[in-house]
Amino acid sequence: TSGALSADKAALGVSSASVPPEDVVDELRRAIETNQSQTKFVVEGFPLDKTSAACWSALADDVATVLGVILMECPEATMERRLLREAGPLHTARTAVKIKQRIKTWTAQVAREVPTLAEVFPVRSVFLDTPSDVVASELAAVLRG
Repeated sequence: TSGALSADKAALGVSSASVPPEDVVDELRRAIETNQSQTKFVVEGFPLDKTSAACWSALADDVATVLGVILMECPEATMERRLLREAGPLHTARTAVKIKQRIKTWTAQVAREVPTLAEVFPVRSVFLDTPSDVVASELAAVLRG
């Protein structure tokens, strides 16, 4: 059977803006160990980079093997539209500038980290607006190994 886990900081009960990957791995490891009846998991939000992938390999390979990473890609214009909509109709120009800067930072991080992450785990890219059956097909391909 399959399960879903989240590496989201709130779901893990931590509030720090920068959680060390070994803490995330420890929490995911505990969650996997307490769900012994499940043999495959989809972990949302982890690993994010080569450092967290290496941390997983060092601390949790004996519990679970990562079959792959699915990168949900989103065009910058779509991200900007969605984030501005979430900010609400009264967002300021300053908020819009901060949102645009966050998007540029995220885009640069993804461009830098994905190639190195792919050195550790197979990475498959799927666009955010892809039909759900295509996303499900990509996920199934990763779970098959």
